[in-house]
Amino acid sequence: MEEQDLKALSEQLMKPSGERGIEVANMMNENNIGMTVNSIENLELKGNERILEIGHGNAGHLDYLLKKAEKLQYEGIDISELMIQEAVRINKAPIANKQAVFTLYDGTTIPFEQESFDAVFTVNTIYFWSDPAAFMNEIARVLKKGGRFALTFAEASFMEQLPFTKFNFTLYNLEAVQQLVDQAGLTIEKTDLQKEHIRSKTGEMVEREFVTVVIKK
Repeated sequence: MEEQDLKALSEQLMKPSGERGIEVANMMNENNIGMTVNSIENLELKGNERILEIGHGNAGHLDYLLKKAEKLQYEGIDISELMIQEAVRINKAPIANKQAVFTLYDGTTIPFEQESFDAVFTVNTIYFWSDPAAFMNEIARVLKKGGRFALTFAEASFMEQLPFTKFNFTLYNLEAVQQLVDQAGLTIEKTDLQKEHIRSKTGEMVEREFVTVVIKK
């Protein structure tokens, strides 16, 4: 791919838009489903809990999440208006049943009161946080005491091999995440390392190693 194509792909991965954005969202849902499922599993959801997902994409995984426990309440936030529209289109039943709400937000301030959620999770969004320390503080703010946060991402050692990550991405390793967690007054309870084979965003088959960090307030 040419440099301009790689940059355009990077921008779509950060904030999908237009017809190309729908294609990218479908690709992300397919490629990231293993990471998303791992994130959900590590939350160990219980009945009647309220869950926040940051950067839900098209939320094609929502049915899977809602089957993990009884009477779950899901809230999704995303910076992409297109992804809100797609998530609403795909998830009409849980929305009608008042189990799911999708909200557009600015990417910096989480639009909920403090201690609103039992569990929070996010997959492959940390690369795009404009102010990581402030955003981790926002997550800590909306988590209830004893709440869990599952942060899933691919480490810098893998991500730096991908040609599009030189545009718009900030790459992380576990040490950098530990520093963000510590400054927010949170605690890492568990790290779950996984490997999987996927088709990359540029079409090649690759082995991806990713980690879910389970964080507690």
